[in-house]
Amino acid sequence: MELSVEVKREIEILQKNIINSKSNKVFVDKESLKVASIKHIFSDGVYVREMKAEAGTFLIGKIHKQDHIWMLMSGSLITITEDGLKEIKGPVYGTAEKGSKRVAYVNEDCVFVNVISNIDNTKDIDLIESRATVDTFEEYEKFLIKNKNKKI
Repeated sequence: MELSVEVKREIEILQKNIINSKSNKVFVDKESLKVASIKHIFSDGVYVREMKAEAGTFLIGKIHKQDHIWMLMSGSLITITEDGLKEIKGPVYGTAEKGSKRVAYVNEDCVFVNVISNIDNTKDIDLIESRATVDTFEEYEKFLIKNKNKKI
């Protein structure tokens, strides 16, 4: 998925404004575990991450290096996409394409699940995360250039 430069800029501005708001209901990474709980599940070749978040929480995702499956098991989210704001109500599932990044507002308490490839069955969450995501669009562009002729 290739986000337009304008959408990338808008997402980055929104992310910065949310983080700078000093709200105590912002989930950015594992440092934010007081805001949303995470459960890690492992199976052969697969890592599943389940997040529970309360209404009123902002979720700021990373940029994905690979396609993966997501599921909103319950609740509702409002996300910003290429097409603007979109409400997603669970239960529903879909795919997130590589290059995607989401900023979401939890409208109703929710349970959100990501299913990510884990071919060597590592249980090192930091390693899995570094293989699957990057923090910035610049890092993603460098990743694409470095892996131009590789199957990701």
